[in-house]
Amino acid sequence: PRYQEKLSLGERVFIWRSGENAGVVAIGRIAELAGSRQDVERPDALGDDLWVGKADEPTTTKIGVKVEEVRLTLQKKMISRQSLKNDEVFKNATIIRQPNGTVYPLKLSERGLLETLWDGKVEKPKPGPSLDVLAQELYLEPLTYLSRIERLLTDKGQVIFHGPPGTGKTFIARKFATHLTGSKERVRIVQFHPSYAYEDFVEGYRPQVVKGQPGFVLMEGPLRRLARDAAESPDLTHVLIIDEINRGNVAKVFGELYFLLEYRDEEMQLQYSAKPMSLPKNLWIIGTMNTADRSIALVDAALRRRFYFIPFFPGEPPIKGVLRRWLNAMRPECAWVADVVDRANALIDDRHGAIGPSHFMRTDLNEDRVHEIWEHAVLPYLEEQFFGEVDRIKEFDLARLRAGSSDEAADEGMDTGDDSTDAD
Repeated sequence: PRYQEKLSLGERVFIWRSGENAGVVAIGRIAELAGSRQDVERPDALGDDLWVGKADEPTTTKIGVKVEEVRLTLQKKMISRQSLKNDEVFKNATIIRQPNGTVYPLKLSERGLLETLWDGKVEKPKPGPSLDVLAQELYLEPLTYLSRIERLLTDKGQVIFHGPPGTGKTFIARKFATHLTGSKERVRIVQFHPSYAYEDFVEGYRPQVVKGQPGFVLMEGPLRRLARDAAESPDLTHVLIIDEINRGNVAKVFGELYFLLEYRDEEMQLQYSAKPMSLPKNLWIIGTMNTADRSIALVDAALRRRFYFIPFFPGEPPIKGVLRRWLNAMRPECAWVADVVDRANALIDDRHGAIGPSHFMRTDLNEDRVHEIWEHAVLPYLEEQFFGEVDRIKEFDLARLRAGSSDEAADEGMDTGDDSTDAD
């Protein structure tokens, strides 16, 4: 078919019946990307009048669709053409303007409407909170910090949240992206790793049965699919989150599209499909970068030039004080943990190796859980940083750190000594 290169296995499709009772009468998913007309079986429920697999074009390549549900009448909640003609989203759709066609691409907004109508969801999503309110819900300060990040995204199109583990980079990125887009459907997340390649991210050939024989089919990666969705819905924001962006070879993964990060108004020809591609301005990219591992902390100048970098460090805004604010609001009996973490980070004296607040931001937190987290998560992390320095690890004993920030140290018989003084 004409749109075969834009399709992916498992993608949802809507089956349209033309004629007097036109409309969407079935839904399914793409089960085969390349095959002959005779390879595709007709679902009995559709009947001869709905099946497009006529024998008059036996050599035409077809897409295999697995039908999931059929609704042939209004009583069974098919989606009629008449109802779509009067809808603001759908009235100018290709399927309405050109009813004699056979295959119709859908914009993201049109697809969302069909899914809503088919699933029977009539309630429209409520507008989300302001960015300042979202920042408050995430315990970030200053509250205007998310608005600053939005301005940076508007300016360059891509940012990177960087800092040590446990500072909420990915969690905040997902919440922030959902707010910006207004829908989780327009947010996609991928994670880079050393073996992640251009073929995974942009496009590449993948093994597939072609006309009953082993072969290869050109498949789109998440970047190309999301870029197409963004281009089809220029009035809607789309966000791609790249987790652990510096664990992959960024220049190799982006390939020729590395250029487009800086020049959004231009096109580049893809190396496999030889088709031109651009990155729409309504497609924003948020990367996260763990700076604790020195082997991946250094990035090249080209990457730095194309992204704005947003610091996520426990001792700096917007993360500074997050744990204390969260504990005071959610687990006030464990508020002492914030003092312990602050004291430990002062001893570490390295912003890239600091202990992040996420370890302890859990609703089941109590005295026992704190000890378990400290012993099995925090101390192993510190032992890696201070490998072979046994005396340094002793400084991070939980009881010692807690006593050093407590007025009850003398009553408990704890020897705070110089260690606690140095941590202030």
